[in-house]
Amino acid sequence: MTRAFSRRTTCIILAMFLLSTSLSTLTSAQHLCRSVGWLGCIDVGCSNGGRGYCRNFGDRPQNDCKCVMYW
Repeated sequence: MTRAFSRRTTCIILAMFLLSTSLSTLTSAQHLCRSVGWLGCIDVGCSNGGRGYCRNFGDRPQNDCKCVMYW
């Protein structure tokens, strides 16, 4: 009984950790690309550590800058 409880508890803790990590990555990635009008988008941290790249999903000067993460 103790072994099954600890295995289930470990799985729940691992799942919660992975969920919180992925959510924090998504929310923090929103501010890693900046819009600069007619110049498009600039990368202000999206590509640090090979995490992703900055992409413009809009048209200049109404940019829709997003950090596209590598998974």
